[in-house]
Amino acid sequence: MHSVAHPLPKCHHAQVQSARGAFFLGLTLFGAASLQCTGGSTSLPLREGFKVTGMPPPSLVSPAPAAARHCLMGPVRAQSVDPAAMLSQLDGHVPTDLPAGFGLLGLWGGLGGADPEGTAIWFDTSCRNVAIETWASSDPIPDGPTVGVFTLTSGVPPTCATPGPKPCLSYRAHLAPGLVEVDTVGLARSEADAIVRSVA
Repeated sequence: MHSVAHPLPKCHHAQVQSARGAFFLGLTLFGAASLQCTGGSTSLPLREGFKVTGMPPPSLVSPAPAAARHCLMGPVRAQSVDPAAMLSQLDGHVPTDLPAGFGLLGLWGGLGGADPEGTAIWFDTSCRNVAIETWASSDPIPDGPTVGVFTLTSGVPPTCATPGPKPCLSYRAHLAPGLVEVDTVGLARSEADAIVRSVA
């Protein structure tokens, strides 16, 4: 297994939305294969608010179902890292739980510049998905409804496809390392809000 060049250009976060779509498409197939190589981990702490305690639910570190691999197709772009590094890669910004049937497709670290500091994505067999990205960025967040410390924006997640599950929701908050984005596809607003509130 080998790493390949990261696809994101070295430009400002606000200008890389189209590149992020290609990034996610490229990560999907490789993420599933990489998790098979690294194996799952069940020793990660679980965040409760801004504290790290306890053990995570299996949905955070269990591999995505094999049937979820058809949801997105694309070339290999980056190497998935060991799920045991989830908290450090995402600066501790992980949900306390996910709906039944979700599994981790991949976890990725950035290479600096405009790359996200960390990215994780979970899928189920119906192609619903949840993604978290952390950015070393102070970009302004558009106005919108607030959900805990997050704001629901008008952004469209890069994993939102037509045809495909709906709705597609994108939330952002100014948290370490600068900006945290939570994207959900195919989850009802109430489900998505509950996940977002649990991401500290």
